[in-house]
Amino acid sequence: DGLTPKDEPFLFAKRIEVSLTWSALLGREVLLDTIEMTDWRMVAESYEGDRHSFPRLAGPPRPPRTGPRPVRTTLQYVHAYRGEFVFNDFGSDWRTVAPNLDVVVTHGSDYRGQAKFSNGMVQIQKYEPMWANMQAAFTIDGSHLRMDRIEIQSDGATSEAVGEIDLAHWPEQNYHFVSAIDWPEVRRVFFDGSSWELDGKGTFEGDFHKFRGAFTVKGGVSSPLFQVLTTFGTYRFPRIAGQVLWTPTTMALSNLDSDFHGGRAVQSYAVQWPGQGKPGLNRWDVSYEGVDLKDLGDGLAWPVLRLAGRARGHNSL
Repeated sequence: DGLTPKDEPFLFAKRIEVSLTWSALLGREVLLDTIEMTDWRMVAESYEGDRHSFPRLAGPPRPPRTGPRPVRTTLQYVHAYRGEFVFNDFGSDWRTVAPNLDVVVTHGSDYRGQAKFSNGMVQIQKYEPMWANMQAAFTIDGSHLRMDRIEIQSDGATSEAVGEIDLAHWPEQNYHFVSAIDWPEVRRVFFDGSSWELDGKGTFEGDFHKFRGAFTVKGGVSSPLFQVLTTFGTYRFPRIAGQVLWTPTTMALSNLDSDFHGGRAVQSYAVQWPGQGKPGLNRWDVSYEGVDLKDLGDGLAWPVLRLAGRARGHNSL
């Protein structure tokens, strides 16, 4: 069940088939040969105040065991397919839907598995939803799900990652990832309706930490050529690199150092979303030096004004 009768069930499965070896019971072992689960749906929900619907994997609290374990349970093979996993984080306004989910777990010296889904959806706050496909390999170590390899294709990015999920303290999870970025798609998702466009491709390498009620993304971003296309012309930033910090309340791009029309430019851009009675705030700060004004005017295709010389300065908006 969910947290309340009005909530969706945590797990619904149309069919579960279990096969076990009866003779193992003589050795005080429950040996499950196979478990197959089909046409299932799992819904995990988190709320402010550390409330969530993920069940305790170890069952209810109980006193420490003083004697030997009376019965040992071993699971050889699990296949859960035609499934769907839904994660609703109402605390940080983040939602994931993973349909067509296929999970296989086998037991050798340890528990290892593979998972994949297609045509999924990720939506962060009020931005445009992003489609996603994923395949991953993992190892189960108690309540820790160690993601040995994750490959994700999504709107505007192709990513590879490793990480770990602490199922006993859901939704605690950490990932280190590298993403190849398509800037036009990023603009469509996060700045839909803006009068300007982006062009170029880039790379992001950093860390994602999801915890109860919030998340953080931080790392470095770079691009051989980043371009902003406006009605006044095109601003080109070759060899740009900087730092990213993203939380539920702030997105900050800092120390964006790049070439700029024969000179150099260093930029910072920060967005603070409205909340708790405070208005939102966008801030853009740029310093530049050695800028070739003739090259700048040619790049912006100014129809009348022609400049010559070099420029340096600072602007805060």
